[in-house]
Amino acid sequence: MPGDGERQRGDAIAYDSVHLNGQGVILQTGALLTRLLDIPEKELQGRALAEFITPDDRDRCRYAINMAFLGMPGRVGCTIENAEGKRYHIRCLFQQVAGGVEGELLVVDGNPMATPDRVSQRYSALIHALPGYIFVLDAKGRFSEMHPPESGELVFPPDFALRKHIHDLFPPPIAEATMAAIGAARRGEIAEFSYTLMINGEERFFEAQGAASGEDEVVFIVIDRTTERQLEQHLRQHLRAERILTTITDRIMRSGSFSPVADDVLSLIGTMMEAERVSLVIITDEGVMRRLHGWDAPDISPLPQHEDNLPLTAFPWWTSQISIGKVVTIPDPDLLPESASAERMHLEKVGARSLIAFPISSPSGICGFIEVYNPADPLLWKGEESRLLRIAGEIIGLTLAREKRFIQ
Repeated sequence: MPGDGERQRGDAIAYDSVHLNGQGVILQTGALLTRLLDIPEKELQGRALAEFITPDDRDRCRYAINMAFLGMPGRVGCTIENAEGKRYHIRCLFQQVAGGVEGELLVVDGNPMATPDRVSQRYSALIHALPGYIFVLDAKGRFSEMHPPESGELVFPPDFALRKHIHDLFPPPIAEATMAAIGAARRGEIAEFSYTLMINGEERFFEAQGAASGEDEVVFIVIDRTTERQLEQHLRQHLRAERILTTITDRIMRSGSFSPVADDVLSLIGTMMEAERVSLVIITDEGVMRRLHGWDAPDISPLPQHEDNLPLTAFPWWTSQISIGKVVTIPDPDLLPESASAERMHLEKVGARSLIAFPISSPSGICGFIEVYNPADPLLWKGEESRLLRIAGEIIGLTLAREKRFIQ
């Protein structure tokens, strides 16, 4: 922050830290400062930081270090100079740590070939031109900069997240993947990894790519791929629904009837929807739900016989859904309304963690339904996919009606 004689020379372009004792003597420093001063770290240890600060700024820097050692953090802007006379403008935050003072150094304009304003302009233009989030981390995994795209937001505000470690802000799998990427980038590789993160109750999918911008700094571009992934899932789901409809139609047309190919069709539906069980249920004139055909995935126990041939009147909520010819999607029985307590109990008995049912229609109305137990991604079977499932039910219903299979 500007003030107290601090020099403001554009946006920070690099980050480093240095550990000092109470007198400002260097105990340990990062690779960036050693590179700017062109002095190995071992030779810097034991020398006062103020030795490399220009005379005009030296007293202010010493004062900030002394106050930080007494427990009062301070910011100061100053200029460092190496033996060749090259100068670098930095901003420093000095704060007390065990055994001395930690100084966090932000290099403002380290390129002697460009003016500070031009460096700032180029850096800002690059940030705005890139399509994702920009994160700059040091070699230890601490955030030194973060910039969201114009259409995005940061999970953590910069004032809170800067200088914090990746492990302090993100779940262990993301933090470990980031640290591995930092190591790869510092070896000269282009590091890539992806991760998911829950934001405001929504799972979002990100791809990260990082490259080293110095010996001790890595820049990451993180792009939110959630929309693209959702579109891909929807396309796969739509194609899967079309395959189910095409397969049912093809098998019935080749056979001329449904019953000879029923088990094969239900097996294909279960496989395509990645389900555990598929049942074709008819509703008799007495209002009894009778399981006419069924398919069970390998290692899945058959449906208990006492849960077959159940009266429709015992399930009023289910009756209200099926009677209007809609595709019923139950992603979790616990989410059913209070009026569906009988339905919830039945689903628990048959081991249904989720269920999709699409109606079988005949010229006289809804005459049954196909139940798909525990399919993968039950919530994805909506919209256009539901329409395709209803068409499949109509084809089956018309075929069964011709066969006069709806017997008492």
